[in-house]
Formats: sequence, structure tokens, C-alpha cells
Amino acid sequence: EDQVQLQRIYFAWIGPSRFSPDEAPLDVLMSILGEGRSSRLHRSLVYEKQIARDAGAYYAAMDIAGELRIDATIVLGGDIAEVEGALFEEIERTQSQPPEAEEVQRAINRIEAHYVRQLESVGGFGGRADLLNYFNVFTGDPGRLNTDLERYLQVTAEDVQRVAREYIVPGRVRLVVSPRQPVEIGTSEVDRTVQPGPGRSSQFQPPVPQRLQIAGGLDVLVVEKRNVPVVAAGVYFSGGAVNDPADRAGLTSFAGRLLTEGTQSRSSLQIADEGDFIAARPSVGVDRENLMISTEALVRHWPQALDLLADILINPVFPGAEVERVRKERLTDLGRLRDDANAIANRVENCLLYGLDTPHGHPISGREDSISALTREELVQQHDRLILQGRPTFMVVGDIDAEAAASQIEAAFGGWRFEETVPEASQSDAGRQSTTIYLVDKPGAAQSVISASQLIGPRIQPDYVPMVVLNMVFGGQFTARLNMNLREDKGYTYGYRSHFDWRRTLSGFSAGGAVQTAVTKDALVETLKEYRDLQANRPVGADEFEKAQLGLIRGFPPSFETPSQVLRRLLDLTHFGLPDAYFSDYVQRLDDVTLEDVHRVADAHVDAEALTIVVVGDRATIEPGLRELDLPVVNLDHEGLTLD
Repeated sequence: EDQVQLQRIYFAWIGPSRFSPDEAPLDVLMSILGEGRSSRLHRSLVYEKQIARDAGAYYAAMDIAGELRIDATIVLGGDIAEVEGALFEEIERTQSQPPEAEEVQRAINRIEAHYVRQLESVGGFGGRADLLNYFNVFTGDPGRLNTDLERYLQVTAEDVQRVAREYIVPGRVRLVVSPRQPVEIGTSEVDRTVQPGPGRSSQFQPPVPQRLQIAGGLDVLVVEKRNVPVVAAGVYFSGGAVNDPADRAGLTSFAGRLLTEGTQSRSSLQIADEGDFIAARPSVGVDRENLMISTEALVRHWPQALDLLADILINPVFPGAEVERVRKERLTDLGRLRDDANAIANRVENCLLYGLDTPHGHPISGREDSISALTREELVQQHDRLILQGRPTFMVVGDIDAEAAASQIEAAFGGWRFEETVPEASQSDAGRQSTTIYLVDKPGAAQSVISASQLIGPRIQPDYVPMVVLNMVFGGQFTARLNMNLREDKGYTYGYRSHFDWRRTLSGFSAGGAVQTAVTKDALVETLKEYRDLQANRPVGADEFEKAQLGLIRGFPPSFETPSQVLRRLLDLTHFGLPDAYFSDYVQRLDDVTLEDVHRVADAHVDAEALTIVVVGDRATIEPGLRELDLPVVNLDHEGLTLD
């Protein structure tokens, strides 16, 4: 039992060790059962019966044995016995007859795509170096990296049926997590060694996109990246959630979610099936100031992925049944928001900084009342206004020729005729005030989430690069001041960081993290101290400045490693109107920053006496201590509305 809104059920079985003959068919089996929207469990429990919010399955092979796990989250008011029964119906169906050849191939395609995408990165968890080490340790042959996929390509439907019968047996673990008041946790002290200093970085030249144009004067940005057979593509539009009407928070996000739920020629399930089959399901991202529809596929599946991307973008029909199903899901998620203290803090902080019902202050995902009120006609109109009448920018990164990519995009989107550039809503803010604590009650919480924030200038400004360095010193990395103080020295938290939320006009600067309930007041005292130290008591020193500067320089090349990472960089170029070659001299601009520059921007932009502090935690326990800090304390609900 735990402090949650929804029940969740888990099943686990023992499986064979890694590299056993049955590992590959078990991976395929679990993918068929529970990976993606076209999986058997998702289709039955989530889509058709609508008795679960989510359902999944996976197989984790280890050195001595493995673990098969299947889990599902029950909808609010749902019957756990009904979910369990439906879940085992799908298992028994897999055991009684072999899966369809298409299901097996879809699972193999997913596994292959995941395997290839791991090879995009040199380092990190799952990158090439990690995989070479993995195969060397567990097989004695690092060269198996090049051949291991072959065992998956040979899996048959009969293999899948056999392992379903052999391993999903009565001997299992069944775990149910249900709502109740949480238990308290104790405190612990942590002592860690000092991280060694980094060396100097080698030279790196980031790619500059080729800019081409297609019919209608639309831009296509292409980066040819030939190291792995993968193509990532995105279609960008300016203006995202800022274009939600004042009384329709979440409209753009909801409309974006419905793009993949049916077109003139494909149903929701067909879209899911086609995307999952080629391991390239389209993704719709709705941000505050933009929206982007993207996909990533192996080169041989790129034509199908592009066709699917164009269809969902241009031809969605917003079927009434799908609107109601997704509305139910969204309302469930908004109801579950009370379980997530971090989500509450982010939501409340944003509305306090920019104003509760302003274009930049309302929640992107909406509120329960606004989502309940949205009509299908409003969704159609928002799609027409922001997408069909918007001006798209196309971005492609990967193992593809630039001219060929532009031609393929022109063919797929050849009928595009944008009518106007949708005006973006103006930005406002709630106004400067002295530092104030806003407390949101989460009864019985074992941790409190703290976020101290302020508004700063736009992304495009002369001080941008020095401010990035300042953030790196303050809370942008593990060894930054905030984390070393509150985690390493005090042991209050698992992690305490700072970050910018860059926007075209007013941006946000926030610091915080989750701390143990008992030390909420002390953690906030240390947070305020670190803010004030930046300007007065302890300005940034030469040693920490050099480490932060070098960390940013050394961390820059890995941010261009995969096609999806480069796609994100192209999004930054497009959204903020940066030159195509902007990143070519970025390392030099980092290297040109001086310690005096960092001191100057700390004085100019950080205001420790005008912070908006959101604390989400057990009010009965933490409020008395917070009121001892001689700062105003205002009690809010989880949507940011005043209670007192």
C-alpha cells in the first residue's frame, strides 16, 4: 500500500539467463504482449476494454537467471480482478496458438531498431563502448556486437508459443499496490569522494545543416549523418500552448495528442500497428511556444515512416469515439497529478511566474474542467489554425542524401498551402514581488519538493553564454554548489539542481529538488543561502569556474551524437531564429567567457530577494518550520489557487 491514486498489479516469473537459447524468443514474446500501442495487452486492456490506464511486459535476462514481468495500472474505480482476468486471457491466447507472423516481425523490427539506435552513441549507458564491454564480459567476445542480432532474426512464431508455455507458469510473484497513507522513511548520512578534475577537450566541429527549399518556399534543414542506418525527421511549427484560449487550457496539447488517433485513410489502431511494425511510431510534442511532429526510423523503413508522418499531420479526422477515449485518459492523468509532487511544483511555479490563466502561465496539459469542456469542433479548428494554416519547417537528420530527403518531403507534403503565420500570444508575468513561499499540501508525503525560481531575460541576449556557465557552477551538474551542499554535505536530498526554461521573451531560472520532509526548512535555508552567496558572500571562484567551463566544452560534442539529438539542435536553431552555423563557434564562445563575465551576470540577473518558492509536502509537518523563516507563506491547491 502507498499514497497513490490508482491501483497497480505486477506479475513476475523466473526465466533463463542471458544468452540462453530462449532469451531471444522471450524478448519477442514480451514485446508482442506488452510493448507499444499495438501490443496485445495495450489493445485489449487499455484501448478496447478501457479497464487499465497502461499495461506492459518485458523480459530482463541476467547472469544466473532472468525475470519476466507483466504489469498494469487499473483505471480509477476499476476492478482489479477484471484486469487480471483480461491479462491472462491474452497470455493464454499466446500459449494456445502461435502469434501471427506480422506480430513476430513487428517485435523483431522493434528489437532491431533499438539495437541500431544504441550504436548511435559512443559512450553512456548502452552506447558502443558499453556494448563492447558487455559482450566482452559476458561472452568473452566483444566482436559479438556485430552478430548478436542474428538470433532474433531467426525467431519463429512457434518459438514464441513454446516459451510462453514453458515460462509463464503457475509459480510466480503477484504484487498489488493500492492507495493508502504513506509510511515514513528514516534519514541517512552519505559520504562520497571528490570527483577528479577533467582534462582538456579535443577539437570538435558540429554539423551545419544544409538548407533547401521546396514548393511554397518552405525550408528543409538536412544533416547527413552516415554512421548508423537511421533517419530522424521532424516538422516544426511556431506557436504551441501559448495559443490556447484563456478558458481552454490544454486545447493545443489535446489536439496534438489526437493527431495519431485516426486519419482519412487510417484508424487509430492502424496507425499504431504500422508505426510499431517498422519501429517508427510518430511522436507529437506540444511545447509552450512550438509544436513538433517527429519520427525516427531505420533507413529501409524511412519511406513508410514519412508517409505515416505526413498522413497524421495533414489528414487527422478526430474521431468522436477516440476523442472521448483520450479525454478519459487525460482526465485520469490529471487526477493522478496529486501523486506527483514534482509535477505539482512545476505546474504551480509556472502559473505563479507568468500568471494563472495567461498564455505562458496556464498548464500545457490543461485542467480537468477545461479538458472536460473541449469539443471535437474546437480540436478540428485548432489543428486547422496552428498546422494547416501554419508555416512548417522540415528537419531531417541521418543516413540520407540531402537532395533526396528534400524531394521525398516535397512529394509527401506537396499539397501544402499554408495561409498565414499564426500570431503568437504575447507574454506576461505576475510581476516582481519579494521572496514568498507558496505551500501546496501533500498529506503524509515522505519528501518535500522545493523549487525556487525567478524570471530572467529571453534566450536571445548577449549574456546567454555566461549565464549558462553560471548555472553550471550553481546547479547544472553533480558537482555544482547546490548538489554538493544539500546532497553531499548535508544529506538532505538525492539530487538538487538548477536549470533555465528558455523562451523567446521572459525565461525562467529555477533551483530545487526533493528533500526529506524532516529537513524541509533547513533545505530551504541552504537554498536561499546559495542564491545570496552568488552575489555577496561567496562569488564564483576561479577553480569552480574553470571546471564548469571545461565541463560545458567537453559535454558539447556528445550532444550531437545521435540523429535525435541533432534534430533537437535544429529545433533550437529554428525556434530561436539562430544562424545555421550558430553552433560552429559555440565552443569558442564558451572558452571566451571570463570569471568577470560570470560575476557580472550573477549581479545583473540573479535576485535572491525576489524568488518565487514553491514547496509541495506534508503541510501539517512542514508549515510551522517554514513560518519561522520570516517570509510570507501562502497556501495553494495543486492548481495554484489560493486557499487562505
